[in-house]
Amino acid sequence: MTSITREWTANADEQPMSDRLLKARLVDSDELGEKDEIDEALSAGMPAHRRADQLSELDLARTTPKPSLEFKTYGPGEVTPLDELLDAQPEAPAADAAALDAEVARLQACLDRLETDIARCLARHAELDDSRADVVLNGGDIGALHEGLRDLEQMAKTLTAAVAPTKSMLAKAKTASRNATVGRQAVAAKAEHYGPAAEAYQTMFKLLAGICHTANLLDEHAIAIEGANQKAQSAGRADLVIDMKKLRRAVVDTIGTMRASVVVPDRIGETDEAFEARLWSVVEANARKDPRSKSNKIVSPAILGDCRAMHIEQHQTEDDSAYRARQWAAAAVTLHSQRADGESDADHRQRLRDALARRLQVDRTGETDEAHLLRVGNAHALSFSAYEQSDPLKDVAEKALTAIQTHALGLEKTALHRQHMNVRELKPIPGDTDVMRRIARRE
Repeated sequence: MTSITREWTANADEQPMSDRLLKARLVDSDELGEKDEIDEALSAGMPAHRRADQLSELDLARTTPKPSLEFKTYGPGEVTPLDELLDAQPEAPAADAAALDAEVARLQACLDRLETDIARCLARHAELDDSRADVVLNGGDIGALHEGLRDLEQMAKTLTAAVAPTKSMLAKAKTASRNATVGRQAVAAKAEHYGPAAEAYQTMFKLLAGICHTANLLDEHAIAIEGANQKAQSAGRADLVIDMKKLRRAVVDTIGTMRASVVVPDRIGETDEAFEARLWSVVEANARKDPRSKSNKIVSPAILGDCRAMHIEQHQTEDDSAYRARQWAAAAVTLHSQRADGESDADHRQRLRDALARRLQVDRTGETDEAHLLRVGNAHALSFSAYEQSDPLKDVAEKALTAIQTHALGLEKTALHRQHMNVRELKPIPGDTDVMRRIARRE
């Protein structure tokens, strides 16, 4: 069996049918006055291997004139489709809302009255029915009793027969009143929100066009700066390189970022003052020891010599602060730990304290230096993290992206999840049990 495709060649069995179809098409096109146009079009674009009198559906489709594209704009004072839509206000309900509410109230009162009368008749009927024996024994009027029972029974039937029509009329009246209320609310909502919503769409278009223009400007400036940076690096002037990231960070800081104050944790255990006082007490005690004494077998003579060199007496007119400064100066000379260039007084003091403790082989009680520095570093890291995570430009961009996808692109939740590749995390939608399969499909 010969397979038939779009570009087919008729065999001996199919050729007669193909000729009949072709003749029928040519006759129809000739009657419509289109044969010359078709022949002219086919003579320009028909493949050479096809016979001149053979027309396929694709060839006929090529002869269809294409519509001309036009960018439609509206001048001042010209009626736009938006004007037509805003001017076409929905018709307000013709029914009187007050009359409909009054009818609902009347029918509801009638229904309540019917139910009350029916309950009263049934109660009176049950009371008379229970008094049959009393009427007979007391010689009462039995006929009047029977007549009263019949009247009450018939009255209950009559009132009950009116309940169903009343309920039906009440339901229709409530529906009419509700429709009138909804219609009035729709008219009011359109009058209040339709125009501002259209204006908001136009404003969004202008703002997005401004964003695109601003992005083009940023691209131009970035390309120019990158070219200048390459020239500076080629000339060996790395100090002239302009960092766009620093520029963006400076702009973000100017807009406003969150700043967290660093709370340096207190050291657990012995304080700096207490530890220093204990170190100098050890220095004083070692300075008073005789290295030749037989009782001194714990401290080495070298340590005792350093302690005698660092131990100085306090003058009578010297305050504690000046005396302590002279002590640390003597320790710096003895331990060969002079202040380095750019080193602060606090850092030099800490370095001297650590060196003195190691020389005296005295350990600090409580928290170690490593543990305390780790907690201090964590405190600074938390402050820096709050600063780094505060990026107003990024925050407003994420909100704007959601707004663009929802309003400018007109995508619903499902479309946002399934069509946008920049949505990396798929959050479950209410009633959506296909989250994992969608994630696998995206992968």
